[in-house]
Order: sequence, then C-alpha cells, then structure tokens
Amino acid sequence: MKENSAYRSLARMSLSGKWAFGAIASIICWVIMCAPGELVNSAYDIQLGQWWGLFVIPLSWGYGVLWLALARNENVDYGMLFDGFKDYL
Repeated sequence: MKENSAYRSLARMSLSGKWAFGAIASIICWVIMCAPGELVNSAYDIQLGQWWGLFVIPLSWGYGVLWLALARNENVDYGMLFDGFKDYL
C-alpha cells in the first residue's frame, strides 16, 4: 500500500498546469450554485433550498465528472459542468 505522500505527488503531477482551469470551473460552479439562492433568499425572505436543489444536483455531478477527467488527463471543457443534465431533463 502506498503512503499518502506518494498519492499526493501523483495528484500534483497529474494536475500540474491545470489549476487555472480548475479554479475557473470552480468559480463558475459556485456562481451558478450559490449566488442565485443567496440573492433571492436575502431579497425576498423566502427559502429556495428544496427547489434549487433540483438544479444543483446535476450540476454537482458534472463538477465531479470534470475534476475526475482533469485528474485522468482527459480532454476537458467548461461544458462538462452541465453533463449531469444530459439524462436528467
């Protein structure tokens, strides 16, 4: 069994040069997932949590798929964030 340091070095090696793409994808995902709910909740004093979750779940799936493909050195693009909606709608 490998030690944690070996796994950490493998992860750093597979993600080298791709951190900017991942950071931008994370910001896009955060803006889509969090900002609308927070704006509506604070402006109108209603809770969108249950209904917004129907949109956020497939987006979270796409976010995970994007990072997995990035770690596997596959071709990735920002459209992969929305791959969770292919079978959802």
